[in-house]
Amino acid sequence: MRQHKKPIKFYITIFIGTSIIIMGYSIYLFVAQDAQLADLVSLWILPLIFTLLYYGGDSLVQKIADRKKKVDYEGIFLRTIGERMSESKEFLIEDFRKLQRSEKFQSQVHNAYLISQNGESELMTLDKIQKKFRPDTVEWRAMLYVCSFVKEKLEEKQN
Repeated sequence: MRQHKKPIKFYITIFIGTSIIIMGYSIYLFVAQDAQLADLVSLWILPLIFTLLYYGGDSLVQKIADRKKKVDYEGIFLRTIGERMSESKEFLIEDFRKLQRSEKFQSQVHNAYLISQNGESELMTLDKIQKKFRPDTVEWRAMLYVCSFVKEKLEEKQN
């Protein structure tokens, strides 16, 4: 469920709309059923109450949704690398499709993400990841971007 905050203009429109409805109903009661003006005054608090309840409900739902929402750090990592690769103009759309379909490349990108989060270990290093691809392939060229980004992330963590 995609949540977004509604503008104040929306709630003003709700208030004006309910006020017009209440005004029409009040006129009907006053003219057709000879209701007293004192009896109709209590109706005029309804638009305010309705609008405040609507706003309170929206705010409560938004807070609950924000609390449950988790940040996808790996998705951010992948988007950033993809943007850098796109900006370089070195890769064609077919290259991106090939990289998406390559399970070997996808697993090594995931390993690179883990290195960016946890640092290098004896089992996982950037050199080992890069050596898994032949230098004449699209995967190798893409892995250069991935490794350079991971190195930047690791340097940021050290500083």
